[in-house]
Amino acid sequence: MSINDNYDRILANINAIIFENKMGYLAFISQIHLSPSFTDSRDRIGITKSITMEKRILIIEDEKEIRELFQIILETQNYQTTALTHAPDPEYILKENFDLVLLDIRLLGSKYFGNVLCKMFKSKFPDNRIPILLTSAEANGDILAKECGADDFLQKPFNIDELIEKAHILMGSY
Repeated sequence: MSINDNYDRILANINAIIFENKMGYLAFISQIHLSPSFTDSRDRIGITKSITMEKRILIIEDEKEIRELFQIILETQNYQTTALTHAPDPEYILKENFDLVLLDIRLLGSKYFGNVLCKMFKSKFPDNRIPILLTSAEANGDILAKECGADDFLQKPFNIDELIEKAHILMGSY
């Protein structure tokens, strides 16, 4: 499937993503429709394929539906994505030199949660400039993001325009 096919799929709608995790802390039932600003977001902010194609985003999300949704949205913006279901060691992030890490806080089955990985990465490599965008449906997710040194926070369920805008800003794509 091409990027244009993915873009068309998103522009039509992303229907009924339904899941509940094993701990029951979240039941995410959503019908996501794109706002008019999304359809022209690349034109509105001057993003072109040549600028964004080089950018690589690591998505660390244990919920398959959300992970795939992040990938579709970000790939329509011409970003390359790598998706993992479990937290890697901080050295992996440094070695691969991603332009952005999109990291869920509650990673079930992983050796540590996203906020712990974020804190480990930021403390182990303080001079590194790879931005981390922490995501969560938890009420205190924004506090956890600040405590671990994340560069920004995205509340779930999320707004597509907000995700794209935060990614562009964190990677300096504006």
